[in-house]
Amino acid sequence: MTSHLQNRWVDGLVLLSSLAVLSSVVGAVWRLLKPGISAWIPRKSELLLHLQHEVKTNPSMLRASDLLAGRVPQASIEVLLRTHGEPPSAVELSLRRDLDHLFELLQKVACAVRVSKFLTLGEAECFGWYFREIQKHPILSDYFYSSGFLDLWDFAQSWAEKFEMDP
Repeated sequence: MTSHLQNRWVDGLVLLSSLAVLSSVVGAVWRLLKPGISAWIPRKSELLLHLQHEVKTNPSMLRASDLLAGRVPQASIEVLLRTHGEPPSAVELSLRRDLDHLFELLQKVACAVRVSKFLTLGEAECFGWYFREIQKHPILSDYFYSSGFLDLWDFAQSWAEKFEMDP
């Protein structure tokens, strides 16, 4: 009976020693990974700040945002992206380039969330208005398809669906 009690005691010490070693290994791995994990956080915030700054200060982006919101009385997205009729004027071509510039930036955000998973949906929320506005213009689906902004269109669609579900 004494040897059985001694065996249990030894088993307990072995288990306790194993847990101590395991916790030391986990701690060491965490210390090794922590600087790498922490390094992503400033880069994320730098990326978001850069993209937000670009959208809020770049004149091209500001004009495209106004156009997307319908605040440009002399032009509309439907007129700018028409494929038949009169050729676009110089002003219309300039506005179309402004839109493309904005769409390229939003495509980067969409890819950072959906493809690389570098950003989360919550982190991209600061661009939510743009994704919701894109969905208000059905003509953009054809334009995005022919212009290579498919990731942006899919992302804006999923954003709109999420917004409908979680107002």
